[in-house]
Amino acid sequence: MSSQQRSIPFRLRVSAILLVVSSLDQSSARSLEKNFNYDEIESSLSSTVVNQPVVYDATFTNLWTETNHPNSYPSSSAHWSPMVYASHSDSYRMWCDGCFATDGVELIAETGATSILVNEISSEQDTNAVLDQQTAPGSGTPVRDGQEVSPSGGLCVDKEHPLISSISMIAPSPDWFSGLYNLRLWETNSSGENVWYEKFEAFVYAWDAGTEEGDSYSLGNSPTDPKEGMFPYVVGNNEVFVSENSSDGNLQVLPVGILTFELQGQSLECNSLSMSSSLADTAKRFIIRVRKRGMPKLRRAKCRKWAAKRPSNRCRKMTRHLNGTVTGIRVRELCPMTCMSK
Repeated sequence: MSSQQRSIPFRLRVSAILLVVSSLDQSSARSLEKNFNYDEIESSLSSTVVNQPVVYDATFTNLWTETNHPNSYPSSSAHWSPMVYASHSDSYRMWCDGCFATDGVELIAETGATSILVNEISSEQDTNAVLDQQTAPGSGTPVRDGQEVSPSGGLCVDKEHPLISSISMIAPSPDWFSGLYNLRLWETNSSGENVWYEKFEAFVYAWDAGTEEGDSYSLGNSPTDPKEGMFPYVVGNNEVFVSENSSDGNLQVLPVGILTFELQGQSLECNSLSMSSSLADTAKRFIIRVRKRGMPKLRRAKCRKWAAKRPSNRCRKMTRHLNGTVTGIRVRELCPMTCMSK
């Protein structure tokens, strides 16, 4: 982003961008329907090549407002659920146009609860389809125009896991959500090198999970039986997210948010995650003792999912038997590749 762009207040900048989107002619609007996954606002490339694992900060900015989406907007109760992010290979798909929602996606779209989806993603980490995941907090009620929410930690990506997917519930609603799927965070530069984006910013739109009936901002509706494939809201299939373009009177569907990914560089944690994701010892299970709220507790762990996080500390820990007694074997002996040189 140029220094001139940075000096423009956020609200004015977003208003200008939305004005461009809302002034599209009917032909352009129809072409956008093919890309309701996300629409790129701006991007810039870094000099970091993709064979180096890196970490990104993710930010979601709210554009779902009574001004942009006036039909039946729930002014006093509008909010976003926690947003779940995952970095992955092309062998994993969180959601997509026409796909049937998994149990985890169904739960977050209908209730905002993330537990099942987080477990689904963890299972995919075990198969090396997913590298990393993060969850950002919900927005609070009512959500504010331009409100920004980010996970507390960065999201790691590497050459084998360059794709990002995310999802958050539009609440209250039957099964409506937003986010994006399969965003690739690298591109080929003018020199023919595959490099990570320095920054990638995109509009995201409202989607229906195809799991619950209802065409208004309401909860607890009858299930859709059988399930339908997920689909975006476009002109003609639901008036809730449709508004009128003030300049020409044409109907339009405006984005409900902006997702921004900013490169933070390399990190030891991302290097460890990337290394361990391709090593044989990542599937080994063991028991360690941790402290939770000051109290000792036994926990089942795996090399990649536990030891790769802060390996300099965790690889020195002694493993335990089910009864809590020590085995005499340290984590680094069970996870030699994950703990390499630690």
